[in-house]
Amino acid sequence: MNARPHPSQVRRGATALAILSFVLASSVVAQTRFADGEFDPADWTFVEVDTNEGGSVTTEPITDGNPGAALRIAVTINTAAAFSQITGVWLWHETYDPAIHGPFAAIDYADDSRAFQISGNGHATGLAIRQNGSIYIKRVDFTPEHAWTPKVERGLTTSAAFARLTGTSTLDFSPTAPPLEVGFYRAMSHPSRGGGTGTRTADIDNWSVTFQPPCASDADCGDPATCSTGACVAGVCQTVVAGCDDGVLCTVDQCSAGACEHTLATDFATVGALLETVLARIESSPCGTETVVRKVVRKVRKSLNKARMRLTRADRTTRERRFRRLVAKAQALLARGRALISTAVGAGLISSACGGELTALIAEIELCVGGLPAP
Repeated sequence: MNARPHPSQVRRGATALAILSFVLASSVVAQTRFADGEFDPADWTFVEVDTNEGGSVTTEPITDGNPGAALRIAVTINTAAAFSQITGVWLWHETYDPAIHGPFAAIDYADDSRAFQISGNGHATGLAIRQNGSIYIKRVDFTPEHAWTPKVERGLTTSAAFARLTGTSTLDFSPTAPPLEVGFYRAMSHPSRGGGTGTRTADIDNWSVTFQPPCASDADCGDPATCSTGACVAGVCQTVVAGCDDGVLCTVDQCSAGACEHTLATDFATVGALLETVLARIESSPCGTETVVRKVVRKVRKSLNKARMRLTRADRTTRERRFRRLVAKAQALLARGRALISTAVGAGLISSACGGELTALIAEIELCVGGLPAP
């Protein structure tokens, strides 16, 4: 099981605008993505929108983002008018133009948010679009959490999901639509039903907006680079990223030319921890509340303990031939432990469900042992 980068690890410099072409069968599907993982105010155009002149919006670059540089946003309400709302809109320095990038079927939005000094729900946050001078927003979530939290909205297919914030024109998502400036917004309001003045401060990092192209078939909705697959529903890809994670702790999983590859790679500490986990379970309650004949437990425990001893010696030796013999013996002892459990299941001494769990755990250790590095 390999470690995959969180979306927050995709940084601005390489992916501010990416046009990714996925060739599946005879189809070519282009996906356009705007992203900023290292917030630089120079890359953004800021617009402040006040209702009843209710306050202000200020920003501060910070270095402890998720990770790297992020943006701290303070929204202030400074009047107790019946209704006051402050909205800050940030527009990315690149523009999506259907005439250049092609038509799109859906828009995906994502950012990571964190409360800094917040009361209540914090800020409203979500996608902002400016087209023909008018600004539109789509609320995705609020920002009450004090830990970095993803805010995600996928599959926005219609302009009806957006509220017009300024201007008089109508948001157009058609193939001949005027260019769209995209970004995000933060807002706070003082509702007529109550509330008060004050400032709420929250952070943002790893902003992205992705324009998904129309699809004609399921073949258009995957990515051979990640071994993902998907379904085309009403012209919109609903991708399910299958990936290549085989669930085994000691394999490095990768997708190569559309096929998953799993390479054994582990160390003695990892194998030892797995063995300790299985032994602890066998020593205490192998099958939860199910009673297991102690004779079976003793035999399995003895076999696994012998395997652990062989692996300890293999870790200490500097001779490759001895290492190979000890590892092979450890694998044989682990296999014997599995066989003992299978025999007990056949004799009705352990339930098939419990036996299946235990043998699967031991089989994983046996597999991992094969990936230990020789001296």
